Amino acid sequence: AVSGLVFASPPTWQDMTISVPAAEVERNYAFLCSPLGNAGVGLLEGRTAIQFFSDLFLFENKSDTDWLDEACAGCRAAARP
Repeated sequence: AVSGLVFASPPTWQDMTISVPAAEVERNYAFLCSPLGNAGVGLLEGRTAIQFFSDLFLFENKSDTDWLDEACAGCRAAARP
């Protein structure tokens, strides 16, 4: 039985066809490459954060070990540019 329903729509045509300004992309990339940004990304790639968000948004109950192992497999600093 369905216990809930979420309606969502795709992005607007304008959102899909107008590019983000290069200066904004460069600023975001520079922040993510900084020590603070790198620490934030590392925190979000941690098993605890992945389990928290998986349990919150993807699973009715708790995520299992197989899922977490697979989700965490590609999360490492060496995989980032």
